[in-house]
Amino acid sequence: MKKILLSAAVTAATASSVSAANVIVNSNFDDTVVVDSANPAWGDTAAFANGITGWTISGAGAYGMAAGDTFGAPDGAPYFVGNTGTQLLAASGDTFISSTANGSVTLSQSIAVAGAGSFDLSYDLGQITFGTGILTAQVQVFDGATNAAASLYNVTTDIDALANITWDNITSSTIANTGSDLFVEITFVDTNANGQLAIDTFSLDYTAAPIPEPSSTALLGLGGLALILRRRK
Repeated sequence: MKKILLSAAVTAATASSVSAANVIVNSNFDDTVVVDSANPAWGDTAAFANGITGWTISGAGAYGMAAGDTFGAPDGAPYFVGNTGTQLLAASGDTFISSTANGSVTLSQSIAVAGAGSFDLSYDLGQITFGTGILTAQVQVFDGATNAAASLYNVTTDIDALANITWDNITSSTIANTGSDLFVEITFVDTNANGQLAIDTFSLDYTAAPIPEPSSTALLGLGGLALILRRRK
């Protein structure tokens, strides 16, 4: 009987099922775009002042929101003054975020999650450039509510090294976290006078650590009792 109890406890001690969910707010950067009428090729250059839903913005550089089937410009407009041709579609949704001038910009987001678990990270990077300079995107994830927490992911990508006028998808291996919060930072640096860096579809699929079902917990208790009785015998 004791063996049966123990066997049942071990067999039934399965964790409740959990599924991954994207915990990033506004992962597609789908805010309303107000195109700069003076220089429409740069998109919504007032976005820095207006902010972007779900994200905290800091830095000395400028950024813009690009809409529809364009890279920061209405249909038929050039990429930037003096250039025309194929424009970059949004990787997902209607808009994406892009650099618009020399400098550095950081987007951050604090995410409250239900305790320990794991996450899979992916994002799309794109560029349009006909000049020389630096276009880099640094993505970091911290195991806590601020960037002072332990670093779980830290990757800097040289966008200039990727294909032009297209999206490149960057993915991470599954990463475990121990804290109850996550903090995400995206920093892009643009020193390319004739280019733009773009980010879209920023997804952080989080899976909480499995939690034993109540019935399983009770059976584990019975299993422990069976072991105690066996030792006494």
